[in-house]
Amino acid sequence: MAVCQGVVVHKAPTTTSYALLGLLRIKPWTTYELAKQVQRSLGWFWPRTERKLYDEPKHLVALGLATATEEHTGNRPRTVYKITAKGRGALRAWLSQPSEPSVFESEAMVKLFFADAGTL
Repeated sequence: MAVCQGVVVHKAPTTTSYALLGLLRIKPWTTYELAKQVQRSLGWFWPRTERKLYDEPKHLVALGLATATEEHTGNRPRTVYKITAKGRGALRAWLSQPSEPSVFESEAMVKLFFADAGTL
């Protein structure tokens, strides 16, 4: 989110935004549950810091792609996020677009490439 001439401007959704929308399409989650689910599933090929995962649901709400509802577990409040119809449409539209070219970096592969220059 940025402020431009006194107007709040929300940045466009990122791949991480859409990844969380995909999870919210399955069921409503808290930020803690979303972060754990990303680590268990998407984290193998889309690793993100917990901080990023905890901030992103608020961004989805600001864009109208998700709603936030406060619930109580005992005395502890927790915010549960749920995808909106607009969020479902945005996810569908994003899924229909071609993906950016994949980027793969591996220090181990660079060392392997030059393995004849030394020992591993």
